Amino acid sequence: MICCTRRWTTLGLILMVPRTGFSCGSIEVLDAWIREPPPVVGVAAGYFTLKNNGSTSAVIERIESSCCAEVAMHQVLGVRDQKHMTPMPKLLIPPNKIASFTPGNAHLMLVSPTEPLLRGQSVELSFICSDGTSLQADFAVVYGQ
Repeated sequence: MICCTRRWTTLGLILMVPRTGFSCGSIEVLDAWIREPPPVVGVAAGYFTLKNNGSTSAVIERIESSCCAEVAMHQVLGVRDQKHMTPMPKLLIPPNKIASFTPGNAHLMLVSPTEPLLRGQSVELSFICSDGTSLQADFAVVYGQ
């Protein structure tokens, strides 16, 4: 889980650090899944864990997929019943650390799927890194969770 303070600290660090020295070559995508949305809903949520096994930080600039019009990273800020969702422009993963996107916390929004996302399917998403490299990962579409 990414806590609110950490998120803002991470975002602040992203804005302050130069674009050099970041690589996605050591990033590992774990537990990647998309919750199957109801048929009439034009958005789905995705969850995963990123593990940086490298000795340098990695910055995820954006996530793309042909499955939908847009893939956006979001974070949930606030406490108790005063929570709200806000876009996450970038994600910094320090060396030997993880970033988890879990229900009720940070998550992906897959907007306007080009075809229905049905349980049992696999959807490929591309993590685009600040060094220009990309990392592809298959996300399983599951019911519930």
